[in-house]
Amino acid sequence: MAFLTDKTGPFDGYRYNLLDEQWAQAVATGPSPELAQVARITGANPNYQSILDLLIGDVAEIAWWSSAMVNTGKALESMNQFLSSRNPASLEDDQAFAVKRVFLQEKMADLVSNSKVRFDDPWGLLSLYWAAGSLGASATLRSQSVNFTKIGSSEIKGSHPPPPVATLS
Repeated sequence: MAFLTDKTGPFDGYRYNLLDEQWAQAVATGPSPELAQVARITGANPNYQSILDLLIGDVAEIAWWSSAMVNTGKALESMNQFLSSRNPASLEDDQAFAVKRVFLQEKMADLVSNSKVRFDDPWGLLSLYWAAGSLGASATLRSQSVNFTKIGSSEIKGSHPPPPVATLS
């Protein structure tokens, strides 16, 4: 938990608490200024607007990513169901397959083109990991400044600095 306190960045503690303790309320509130009440920050905090902007962005991005993953998963499942009843040798001339393939390609292209770079840093990966509720998953995330390991439902352990390598499973 120490890696998400003010030692890493002045606002990561607020971001972590929103995900860990207030996520259901944050999702119900949506990406709006009302997240200040959910996160219990006030205008008296000199970093109020910066913290609020990050929280609004986090909720918007995670909600978008979640929805995009569900929609993409449905397109993939539809293709899998379609392919389960087809002979692979006959797909080259199959018009229904061509239509489904184009639809799936467009869905995947839309996902990639609309994706934001917001979650390319360690915080983003961790927030997506927690938002997904991945209790049984394990991960090791390493960069020049952080090293996080989580195995199943165990506590995340962090240290600084590790070798620059990343693996997720």
